[in-house]
Amino acid sequence: MRPFAAVLFDCDGTLVDSEPICNRVISELLAQEGVHMSASECMHTFMGHNIAYVVRWTKERHGLELPSNFADRVRPLVRHYCAQSLKETPGAKRLLASLQLPAAVVSNSTVEYLRFALGMTNLLEHLEPHVYSSHMVAYPKPAPDVYLHAAERMGFEPADCLVIEDSVSGVTAATRAGMRVAALATGEHATDAYRTKLRDSGAGWLVESMSQVLSIIQNPAV
Repeated sequence: MRPFAAVLFDCDGTLVDSEPICNRVISELLAQEGVHMSASECMHTFMGHNIAYVVRWTKERHGLELPSNFADRVRPLVRHYCAQSLKETPGAKRLLASLQLPAAVVSNSTVEYLRFALGMTNLLEHLEPHVYSSHMVAYPKPAPDVYLHAAERMGFEPADCLVIEDSVSGVTAATRAGMRVAALATGEHATDAYRTKLRDSGAGWLVESMSQVLSIIQNPAV
């Protein structure tokens, strides 16, 4: 199997442990609109998607049009809670510091949020200038647009890129882009059924730690 030329990382849930924070905020704000879902239920439903998806889902499932400023209410609260408690995913900084390949972050989140979250956790220095957001392209994950954009800007063929993702939406996006994918399957949501979904979405590997990611980079045929 051909070696990798670059490693592309999702952000939330992959490099930083922000999914519980983001979904806590979504749960709180949805409750204010009469839609009662626990943070855990929100994580299972919305992980890997952007706020626009939350708005569409709520309308399709509950027939409820969320306020036009819903996203603007989510973002500052997420920042507030992240500023208090956001941490890197265990081993993320060590992996990024040890990489001998170009690395990028490729996310549905805004560039401003990515720089904030990665700066908070001291990861940004290992990824600059390769910070790519779906806000730069036509369609967010699970469309392949942002991954194709990242590969083009970095000057690599999609097939030569390894993607590290934690969501079905992200794995689907990277697979559609023609990239090889290792899925980080950790946390309470990573049940056997969820692992099967990650595999079915195109993940070539399931990993439970960043050290396992390094092993894949060093031995892509294994």
